[in-house]
Amino acid sequence: MPECDQCGREETLPFRCTYCGGNYCVEHRLPENHNCSYRPKVPPPYLTTYGNEQPLEKPSVERKQFSLKKLVALSAIVIIVGAILWSAYPALVQFNQSPSATPSPSMVPPVPSTTPSHTTSPSPDTTPSEVSHEELVDYALSLINSDRQSYGLQTVTLSSVDSGQRHAENMLKGGFLSHWDTNGYKPYMRYTLANGKGAVSENAAWSYDSGGLDPANAIEQLEHDMMYDDASSDWGHRDNILNAFHNKVNIGIAYDRNNMYFVEDFEDDYISWSTLSLSSQVIMQGTILKSGELISQVAIYFDKSLEITL
Repeated sequence: MPECDQCGREETLPFRCTYCGGNYCVEHRLPENHNCSYRPKVPPPYLTTYGNEQPLEKPSVERKQFSLKKLVALSAIVIIVGAILWSAYPALVQFNQSPSATPSPSMVPPVPSTTPSHTTSPSPDTTPSEVSHEELVDYALSLINSDRQSYGLQTVTLSSVDSGQRHAENMLKGGFLSHWDTNGYKPYMRYTLANGKGAVSENAAWSYDSGGLDPANAIEQLEHDMMYDDASSDWGHRDNILNAFHNKVNIGIAYDRNNMYFVEDFEDDYISWSTLSLSSQVIMQGTILKSGELISQVAIYFDKSLEITL
């Protein structure tokens, strides 16, 4: 059984840190709770004013406003539900192995010796200006599912949550690449504020072409690099794409003539919630979406690292 890299406690479903790649228990899941060596030690520079310089303005896109009380309550609830029927677990992790191969104890197989090429693409005579945002999102989803299917994993469906799109727009507006945004929000904060009710794991990528980029080609290259050229990130992006427990993804795409920002917010969303609130106590009532599945673990977090105000 896997152990927490921080305290050694055995965990049936350990949490993987998207920054350092370690496995941790509920108590040590957050980067600040296991002294993660890869998380930013100080707020990103775009959040700081130097000399007479002014901090970047917040994006002008209108968003729904929340009261402080409601916002803190929403941000306080980050729920990670492992709704997995153990008898069905082997079906989730059937990788393309020969009958004589020894199954890997990891959920994610090693990098293949050859790099498969993506076969799904917009029509060759389609110019960048003629490709709609919806078509680009569908194209990105097809690339993600092509990579998952090549390892025998179930496909993910497109989520209605827009946390990925919000972050892509924010990074294009500010000209930076980070899991933090210009409000200081982390991925799960953005996901919760966008009405996400499950767990989220984020991939974020950026592409630049001085001669003018083709958005579809840029998305294909970024997905390819996260899958097959990710050694500098300890294969964390690939591991996220190939996580067997993800069942949804919300995709963010924002670009101009030279820059493409691409966000994949993978979700573990297995519960249809009828009640999910916080007052003096946390109240959760809901229905498991797939018959026969069981709740293995529920974790609730309150993040005290940042005072949230609007």
